[in-house]
Amino acid sequence: MRSRRRRRGPPLHLGLHAGDVIREDNDVYGGAVNIASRISGLSAAGEVLVSDIVRGLARTSSGVRFKDRGEQSLKGIGEPARVWAVRAQEQGTGNKEQG
Repeated sequence: MRSRRRRRGPPLHLGLHAGDVIREDNDVYGGAVNIASRISGLSAAGEVLVSDIVRGLARTSSGVRFKDRGEQSLKGIGEPARVWAVRAQEQGTGNKEQG
């Protein structure tokens, strides 16, 4: 008999960006938080999207590859941002980016 994993709660979707964050009490805000929030809004259920900065920092990490989602207009952000989808690395392949 096969066991099934059940999802609990709503499916997650994430957007990540790296930069300065302002923290006051239990609040965080600033440009990096705004960009991460806007990128998160572009992601589908179960998807992780990252900014070009995060992709640059993590591009040599094992077990991760990235698919280019292109330049995206982000509400409240002056210029478009390149966004990348995070994919699990298949065994036996190098860290390759897909366009």
